[in-house]
Amino acid sequence: MIEETSIIYPAKTQRSSQLQHEVIILDLETEEYYGSQWVGATIWILLSQPRTVKELREAILSRYQVDPHRCDRDLMDFILQLQANGLIELHPSPSPVSLILYRVSRKVEKLLNKILNPEPSWVNPYRKLSATAGVTMMSKLPYQTPVLTYCGSNYPSFYG
Repeated sequence: MIEETSIIYPAKTQRSSQLQHEVIILDLETEEYYGSQWVGATIWILLSQPRTVKELREAILSRYQVDPHRCDRDLMDFILQLQANGLIELHPSPSPVSLILYRVSRKVEKLLNKILNPEPSWVNPYRKLSATAGVTMMSKLPYQTPVLTYCGSNYPSFYG
């Protein structure tokens, strides 16, 4: 059963590439391609590092104009699509100690990333403003149900 504390890892047999607002994912084992746009691409990009279902949900709710119940339903459906196609590994809820260690390591990772890769102030001059003013529905992106689309295979066809 998928719980909000379940941790999702990208499968070791996949490679992906981001193209503007979409991602293309190749499963190296089956040599099949998949794609996803907008919200699905955002979820996949977030999964470049292991994340809990709760972290994914919070990220979607903070970026997109979506009802929390719809977000929950669509996120679970998308996770099941990714899992059914072997693109992710889903680990059940960890023990409380493991979860604490995981969260501490994520915070250390974020801190080190800020120190080692500071964002120049000219990249997003409104970030500080929106952080202090709070995020409103007007500043969020429109929501589209995340869908994983099968794009094809590298295996030769029997028909040509």
